[in-house]
Amino acid sequence: MFLFSKTRFIVLFFSFILVAFSVFSLYSQTLDLKISKETDKNSNDDLELKNDAYYKKLVLRADEQGLAEASTWRALLHYPLRKGTTPSEADDVGNFFLAKADGKINVATELRANLLAFLKPANLFQKNKHPQCIFPARFRWLDKKLGFDYKRMPRIKCPALEFWFKILDYESISIVFASYFLNSPGSALGHTLFKINSKRFKGHDLLSYSINYAATVNDVDALRYVLYGLFGGFPGKFSVLPYHAKVKEYNDIEERDIWEYKIKLSDEEIKTMLYHVWELDQTHFDYYFMKENCSYHLLSLFEVARPSLDLRSEYKIITLPAETLKQLIAKDLLEPAKYRPAINTVLAQRVSQLGAKEKIIFSAILDEHQKLSQTDFSQLKEERQIFLLDTILAIFRAKIEYSAKSKEKVKEEKFYDLLLKERIKLPPTKEKFQIKKEISSPDFSHDPSTLKFSGGVSDFGNFASFRFHPMLHELISVDTAYPLDSELLVFSWDLRLYEDQNKLSLHRFNLLKVISLVPYDFYTEAISYDYSVTIDSDFFYKEEEAREAKEASSNTNNSTTIIDDELRHRNILELAAQGGYSYSLANETRTMFSFLVGGLYHYIPNRLTGEHLFAPSLSAIFLSGVNKWRALFQVKYIAFSALASVKDELQLKLALRYELAKNREFWLEVNNRKNYRETLFSYLIHF
Repeated sequence: MFLFSKTRFIVLFFSFILVAFSVFSLYSQTLDLKISKETDKNSNDDLELKNDAYYKKLVLRADEQGLAEASTWRALLHYPLRKGTTPSEADDVGNFFLAKADGKINVATELRANLLAFLKPANLFQKNKHPQCIFPARFRWLDKKLGFDYKRMPRIKCPALEFWFKILDYESISIVFASYFLNSPGSALGHTLFKINSKRFKGHDLLSYSINYAATVNDVDALRYVLYGLFGGFPGKFSVLPYHAKVKEYNDIEERDIWEYKIKLSDEEIKTMLYHVWELDQTHFDYYFMKENCSYHLLSLFEVARPSLDLRSEYKIITLPAETLKQLIAKDLLEPAKYRPAINTVLAQRVSQLGAKEKIIFSAILDEHQKLSQTDFSQLKEERQIFLLDTILAIFRAKIEYSAKSKEKVKEEKFYDLLLKERIKLPPTKEKFQIKKEISSPDFSHDPSTLKFSGGVSDFGNFASFRFHPMLHELISVDTAYPLDSELLVFSWDLRLYEDQNKLSLHRFNLLKVISLVPYDFYTEAISYDYSVTIDSDFFYKEEEAREAKEASSNTNNSTTIIDDELRHRNILELAAQGGYSYSLANETRTMFSFLVGGLYHYIPNRLTGEHLFAPSLSAIFLSGVNKWRALFQVKYIAFSALASVKDELQLKLALRYELAKNREFWLEVNNRKNYRETLFSYLIHF
C-alpha cells in the first residue's frame, strides 16, 4: 500500500510539472507573439510617421539649420561641444537615447528619433511617460528652433513635471563647495553641488533643494573602491535632495566648511538647466574620481544653460572642484561666496573666546560633568554665563547627535537635560554668534600643480632636482583655502641628476601621500595621521650590508665577499602609516607640536639581509610660522632592530618656506637620514 501511494505520488508530481511547463510555454509563446505584434505595431507606427509630410518637413528644416551639430543639442546629449566629436558621455543608452542603435554616437539620428517620438499620440504612452514629458528640455529647444505646429504635434500635459517645478519654486541657483575631507579618498579633493534658492524659503534656505551628482557605491573593499573610482567602475547619478540633508552631512557629520556662490544665469537659462536635470533621471554616467566627477558634470549643466561656455573641454585628465570655481569666476558667472562654517569650526572659535577662568569652568563641566553649583559659574557676569553655557550645550548636542547609542551617551543626555534646565533660567541670547572668517574660500587657493626646481649638496654629490606634483598641496606650502597643516600629493615625482652620474635618477615617487595634523581638544578628540605609498631612495654601503648579513646568519662560516665601500643608490617601495595627536601651542603663529606612532614596510630589491622589512616608527613634528614664513622640524625614529637584524634609523628634516607670491615660493631644506645628508634650495611654481 505504501509502495503504491509513493508511486502514485511520483506520477502525479511529474504530471503536474509537465502540465505546468506546457501552460508556461503556451503563455510565453502568447506573450512573445503579443510583444512581437506590439513591436511590429510600433515599427509600423514609426514607419507611418516617417512617411508623414510634417515629419519630413521638420527633418528638412532641422538639417537646413544644422541643428544636429548645434552646441545646445550636443550639450543636451552630453556630447563634447566641438562639432564632429563623439561619443556622448551618458552611459545608460537604453533610456537616454531614443535612437537605440546609434544615438550615443550619432547626433543626427538621435535628433530625428526625438522629432519622431514627440509626434506620437498620447494614447500610446502611460501618464507622464510621453517623450515630451521625459525630455522637456529637448522638446522646448527644438520647438524654439522649428516652431512646432501644435495642430500637427499636440502639446502633451505632464502633471509630474509641473508638480516638480512647483515644489522647487526656484528663484536662483547657487553652486556649493564642501571643503576637502581627507578622511575619505572620494572627498579628499572637495565636492561641489547646486543649491536651488527657493522663493518660498527666503531666510530659511536650508529648506530648499539641492542638485547633487555622486557615485552610487555598493559595499566593496578598499582596493576595489579605489580601482572602481579611478577607472569608472561606479555609476554616477544626479539626484535632487533637501539641502539641509547635504548641509548636515558635510557641515555637521564630516565637519567640512561650505561656501555658496550664487550663479549669474538668467531665468530662462536656469529653467533650461532644471528641465535638463529632470531628463537626467533617465541615465547614469561612469564615475571617474579624477576627471568625470561631481564638478565635471556640473559644468555640463552650465553648458546646457549657456552652450557658448564650453567648460568641460578645459579638463583633459583631472577635474578639481576648486579649479572649476576659479574657471566660473573668471567667466564672471559667480557672485562672491557666502560662508557656512562647519559645526566644529564654530565651536572651536567659541572656545577660543573663553577667558582663563571660563576655560577652567568649561573643562570641569564638560570633562568631569560637574554641576554648575560645583564651579565658579555663578561668579561670572550674566552675559558670560550665557555665552559659556550656550557653548557647552552646543558641544553636548553635537556629541550626542552623532555618537552611537551607549551607556556613556545616555549619561551625557541626562547631564545635557540638567544643563538645559539651568540655561532656561537665564535670558535668551541677544545676538547670534558671528564667526571670524579666518578660512578663505577655495577660489583663493594656489594653483593645484607644482613644479619645484632645486639645487643642493649631499653625501652622494652635488645635484639638481626637478619635482612635479600634479596635485595638490604640500605640508608647509602656502595653505590659504586649503585644510590647515595638511598634505595631499598624488602621482608626485622627484627626479635628480647628481654631478657624478650620467643619467637622471628617481629620488622619490609618491603614488599617494596624505598628512592631516589637527589640534587635539577634549571636546572633539581629533586624531592626526599620515599615510603614504612611496617609491623612495635608499643609500647604502655594500660593506655594511655584508656585515649585517653575516651577523644575521645562523651559520657563522657563511661569509659574504665585500666588493667595495662606495655609497650606492637604489629605489625601494615604502608603505607607511602613523596616527597620533597634535597640540596647538600658539594661535597667533599657528605653532603646533604633533606626536605620531605607527609602522612601515620596505621592499628593498637585492638586499643581502632580506628584501622585506617591517618596523615600528615614531615621529615628532613641530610647525610654526608668521606672515609669509612657515617652518617645519621633523624627527622620525624607525626601530628596524625590533623585527630584524638591521640598525635603527633616525631621520631629521628641517624646512623653511617663504611666500614670494600666491603661486611662487622659496624653500630651504635640510635632510639627514641613514648614510645620507643633503641641503637644498628650491623655487616652487604653482600652476
